[in-house]
Amino acid sequence: MPMVEFVWWPGTDAFLSDLENVISATVAHISSAPGCLRIFYGLEEEDRTKFWMIVVWQSHAHHQAMMDSPDYALMVGRLRPYFGGELKMNHVEFVHGEGPAFGAPITTISFLKSTKDSGGDEVDETLKSLTKSSGAVGATWGQTQEDASLKIGIFGSEMDESHPSSSFLVDSNVETIHVRFKEVFVAE
Repeated sequence: MPMVEFVWWPGTDAFLSDLENVISATVAHISSAPGCLRIFYGLEEEDRTKFWMIVVWQSHAHHQAMMDSPDYALMVGRLRPYFGGELKMNHVEFVHGEGPAFGAPITTISFLKSTKDSGGDEVDETLKSLTKSSGAVGATWGQTQEDASLKIGIFGSEMDESHPSSSFLVDSNVETIHVRFKEVFVAE
């Protein structure tokens, strides 16, 4: 099953003012790695300084091979001056694949933290309700490889300015953001 890598960081002014030129070498590097299927990027709607990149890998092994390559550190090193804060990363194998959510006009990404006493069942129920949201496309979810208590849910939407289909996700254990992704690579 494909593995989806979420990478995000607050960008510096220099990065944000020349985003496409700065990120193009990174996209070229990642897209040339065996097993890279698709790459998307965009800025978070809630905080336009946060850059998000999504890489869909054929498998976790393909992603790991790219990270283990000798030139990986150089690629990350080229980007480091453009980090305006901490780089964060999560990896997920979605239960229904990544589907069309990242290609929609707006992609909703929800980070759902299960509480100790819930056992994750409440999180699963919340995420299942995404598929019933009006206007939602490609709703899916999966557990992060980094944290057994964290799941990520995604869905795409045609909505432009507001995001009513995710309004039910307001909860202290849920963080929801929205990104207008641009697809910059598709494997042939």
